[in-house]
Amino acid sequence: MGATVSSNTSLDIARQQQSKADDQKAREQKETTYREYLDAAVGYRAAASDLFARTAPSDVSGAFSAFMTARSRFQKQANEVYVYGSDDAWKAHVDVAGTLPPALSDAPLNFKASDLSNETAFTAAYQEFLAVRCREVAAKARTGCGG
Repeated sequence: MGATVSSNTSLDIARQQQSKADDQKAREQKETTYREYLDAAVGYRAAASDLFARTAPSDVSGAFSAFMTARSRFQKQANEVYVYGSDDAWKAHVDVAGTLPPALSDAPLNFKASDLSNETAFTAAYQEFLAVRCREVAAKARTGCGG
């Protein structure tokens, strides 16, 4: 009987250790996903803004290429948030994406410069996603992480 109790205790300890390791791995995956998503969102917004700032045809070609690369990267990172992120992260993504040109449109330039003019809305959505990141990936979230 003593051997059974000892064996069960060892098994419980192993399960707890594995659970902690799994939680740490998930937190690390979220950290990478959320950080890269925020970087991609900023890059996408900057590339779209830069595209509208170009006037010479020779400038537009390079800016368009940069825009399409940023657009693809943003969509890839949105997909990562969908797979690895929480429901709160997905909701925050929807808000961020709502301030950017559509990333899955068949017509990649189906937006106007005025669609990018609300820097305040982008900043607020970005900060909300950042707050989700802070709450979810820090081993011990600080009180300033947001609601």
